[in-house]
This record gives sequence, structure tokens and C-alpha cells, in this order.
Amino acid sequence: MFASMVGFILGYIVIFTIMFFVVIGMVAFMTSKTMKKMSDKEVSLSEKTVLKIDFIQPIADFTEDNPFVQFDFISDEMNLPLTLKTVLDNIKRAKNDPKIIGINLNLSIIPQNLTTLFEIRKALVDFKKSKKFIYSYSDYYTKQGYFLASVSDSIFMQPSGIVIFTGFASEMMFFKGTFDKLNIEPKIIRAGKYKSAGESFTEYKMSKENLEQTSALINSIYGNFINAIAESRKIDTATLRDIAKQYKVRIAKDAVTYKLVDRLIYKDQFEDMMKKLTGKDAKASSANYITLAKYIRNSSGKEGNKSENKIALIYAVGTIGMADGNGESISPERLCEAIYKARTDDKIKAIVIRINSPGGSALASDIIWREVYLAKKAKPVIVSMGSVAASGGYYIASPADSILAEATTITGSIGVFGMFVNMENFWKNKLGITHDRYRTGKYADFGNPNRPMTMDEEEIMKYIIGDIYSTFKTHVSEGRKISVDNVELIAQGHVWTGEQALKIRLVDKLGSLDDAIDVAKRMAKISDYKLVILPKSKSPFDKFFRYFGMSKIKTYLLKQSLGNDYDLYSRAKAAEEMNGIYMLMPYLAEIN
Repeated sequence: MFASMVGFILGYIVIFTIMFFVVIGMVAFMTSKTMKKMSDKEVSLSEKTVLKIDFIQPIADFTEDNPFVQFDFISDEMNLPLTLKTVLDNIKRAKNDPKIIGINLNLSIIPQNLTTLFEIRKALVDFKKSKKFIYSYSDYYTKQGYFLASVSDSIFMQPSGIVIFTGFASEMMFFKGTFDKLNIEPKIIRAGKYKSAGESFTEYKMSKENLEQTSALINSIYGNFINAIAESRKIDTATLRDIAKQYKVRIAKDAVTYKLVDRLIYKDQFEDMMKKLTGKDAKASSANYITLAKYIRNSSGKEGNKSENKIALIYAVGTIGMADGNGESISPERLCEAIYKARTDDKIKAIVIRINSPGGSALASDIIWREVYLAKKAKPVIVSMGSVAASGGYYIASPADSILAEATTITGSIGVFGMFVNMENFWKNKLGITHDRYRTGKYADFGNPNRPMTMDEEEIMKYIIGDIYSTFKTHVSEGRKISVDNVELIAQGHVWTGEQALKIRLVDKLGSLDDAIDVAKRMAKISDYKLVILPKSKSPFDKFFRYFGMSKIKTYLLKQSLGNDYDLYSRAKAAEEMNGIYMLMPYLAEIN
């Protein structure tokens, strides 16, 4: 009877699962058909339209193809991310669109990192060459929000609003006290005195070396931040630094006094002004706006470039590991497949790899490095660095013909570390669990987390990590044409900004993703091209499950539940899982 019950239950589960996948497959297929019809519709804009950019939707370097992106109500409800390339392309498109007369920036919410904002800001500066206006209005401006707003022709703010203009600070989190309480003993073996990623687990505060590189990093980024604002607002950098240092902008009127804001007006007054500009009657519900998200959706499929020449844009975004990759992690199998496809396709004349990664697994990084190295032998390979391309992220960039970074990109971190955790006292003292073992040899359970590492095992790990570090330096030396001795001087796990990396020849040029594509075009010696973005989902069915897979649903629910505490959870989870050899940059908190 029991066997029959189990068989019935299992059969029911199997049938339910099959039916679920069949229904989802049909939905995905029908969605793909609907998407094509919707993407083929004509762009419909009235005269005197203002492009409204509010950045409520997050912006990512790369996202999995979303099967529901064309459905406004779903996209808006799920707050689906936009890709940076798409945002930049559509700001450029708006520059030349005769129906777009200007841009309205609403910058109360800016869920973006500074490097992404630098690229968007460059696009906005270029937009102004069209002589069209950019006006900003906000209830308040964060540092990131004001950074973008500073490019505007005029900056408006609510009369009781505030501009947060107080300099930069970066805070790191350390778990040693937690491990002490739990009787867990992490051991870090590293190659490079600046390789400080493991310090989060073994120290109570930053080491002298980590503090040195962090302060240099923050000051470099802050300098670029101040210089950009100074140029746009026609205020000298010393004055801006003093305003921030002395916290001079404390109320809204201060922002006007120190020329950070042009006028204090209420939202309805700003809207009345925009109505006049767009030819709307004062009684109209709003000015003639189109949101950036809708402008992007209306532009999909309108490029129409039929060139036989192609440039492949390949995204390497997230932590590097051996698992299946997605928009938040890099799988060597999937990324190498994309690079292989690009290097063996005769129509693809050059490859641009967009890297936004702090590194990760040493093994996975080396697998990817080999494919990039082989691609370089076949055709020009150009790397565009996003907000971070460090450690393993730099490792996979090193073979490229040319490397471009933004001034605020975090890169370098040429070093290796291994982390090994001894849980013996945790099991024994906290849970009363003990372990006994039989081994055929003293190394049979090498790396066992339930006992301390022996001196012999520690020496073996030092040898292995030293060998990986030596290989890392050799690859950088050969790729960048710098002697190994000179690589050693700038390695040691030291983290650099793109601005600093240019001076020490770790990158060739400061520039955006579009700049990298232009370099690829010149190196390939082609006048026109079609951009092919890789990797791609293979089918509507695959697209659906890659976008709405269980891991993504789990992450989404955790972020919604934990809010700002999700970062703490993710770091604690990383500490729990970290046991092995890594090319990973130090944990750097968000700059506040």
C-alpha cells in the first residue's frame, strides 16, 4: 500500500511538472511572437516631446533577454533593468531626433554606481552639442544625483529640498568578531601584500596596506567627481572641495548661494514651465513627456544596419565561477562558447569584451583567459572595463590588443589568495559534535574544514598559490608588454582606478564602451558594421527560464525581504562558501 501511495505521488509530481513546462513553453513561444509584432510597430512621437529620464529602473551592463520586456505594465511593475548600452544609444538617438526638444532629469532616486554614471554623463554632455536643453528637477539630490544633474543647463529643486554635497566615504565590513564568537578559524594564504580580500574574515579593521590603497582609490575617484562638476558648473575645484569639507550646503537656500542649484521652485511650477516649452495648455495634466524606458521600447528593432561586417560585443559580468553563468555571474563554459563563436565567424571582424567583474575562481579565470588569448590570434580583441575589472576580471582582460577603462573603474588587484576555514571548535564547542577519521595517507583529506591545517599542508598551499601568482604576472607581462619585474612593482594585489592604471600601463586609454567599439572598428579597418551582442539565449523557452529561473526568483525575493540588509546576507553567504583559491579583489563597500 505504501509503495502504491509513493508511486501515485511521484506520478502526480511528474505529470504536473511536464504540464507546467509545456504551458510555460507555449507562453514563451507566444510571447516571442508578440514581441516581434510589437517591436515592428512605428515610433509615434508628437512634436516638442521631452525625454524624461528618472532612473527608477536600475541600469546594468548586461541582462538576460526578458521575454516580457515589451509589455509596459509588466516591465513597470517588475522594475526591469535597462542595459547601459541601450541607455547610451537612446540618448544619442534623442540628440538627433527632431521631435525631442530636450531632456528632463528627475534624479531623486539613483540606484547606480559612479562609473555607470560617468558614462551616462558623457552621453548627456554630447547631447548638449545639439543645442537642446537639459533641465533637472528633484526634491533632493544625492551625491550621485547631483553629479548627473550638474551637466544640466539649469538645476531646479524643491524649496525645502537639500543637496547632499559632503565628500566621499567608504566603509568595509569585517567578520572576525563573528567568527571568534562561533569558534571558527579562517586562514588566509595570499600572494601580494595588498591582496586584502580575505581581511574581511581575519581582521577587525583594514591593514596598513589596505588603508593605503583604499584612500588612494577614493581620492582618485573623488577628484574625477569634483573636476567634472567644476567644469560644468564653472566653479573652481578648490571652492567645491571646501563646500563639501565644511558641509556648507545645509539647507536649500545654501545650494543657491553656492551656485550648486539655479532656482528653488515647486514641482507644479516646474511642470508649468515644461508645459509651455512643449506647447501644452496650462490645464493639461502634464507636459509632453516620453519616459526613457518607453523611448527605448519604441526604438527596438529600428537600427536596420544590414552591413556584412560585424563587431561582436561580449559581456563578462559578475563574479567568475564554475557554475552556469547569468547576468550576475560568469560561467567559463558560456562565455568561452560566445568568444569561440565570435573568433571563428568570418563575418565578425573584431571582438569587444565588456568586463564588469571583481574576479573569482582562479581556475575559471584561466579557462576564460585561454579563449581570449586564442581570439586575439584570430582578430582584434578590445576590452572595455565597467565599474570594476579587477583580479580575475583583469586576468581575463590581459591578453587583449587594447584595454579601455573609465577614470573611476576599479582594476588591477593582480594577486591570488586562498581561504581555508577550520570548523572543528565550532562543531565541538557550539554544537557538541566531534569528528574522527581514518586516512590512507596524511594528505587524503587535504582541505578538510573539520580540522586545523597542518604546517605541511600550509606550505603546499603557499607553493600552489605562488605558482598561480607567477602565472598571473607572466600573462600580464606578455599581454601588456611589461617586464615581469615591473609587473611585480604594480601587482602585489594592489587595486587601482582606471586613471591610475593608465599611468602604469595596465590600460591603454580612458574611454567608454562606445569608445572601445570605435577602437575595434579602426583596428578591424572597416567603415561600417553591425553590432552583435553575445551571449544570446537560444530559444524563447530557454530565454524564459534563464530570466525567471529559481536562482533569480530566490535572489529577487531575498532582496525584497531584506532590503538594505541583503548586502550583509550576501557577504555572510560568501564567507560561508569561500574555501579555495581565488583571484578576487578586496571587498569595497559602496562609496557614500
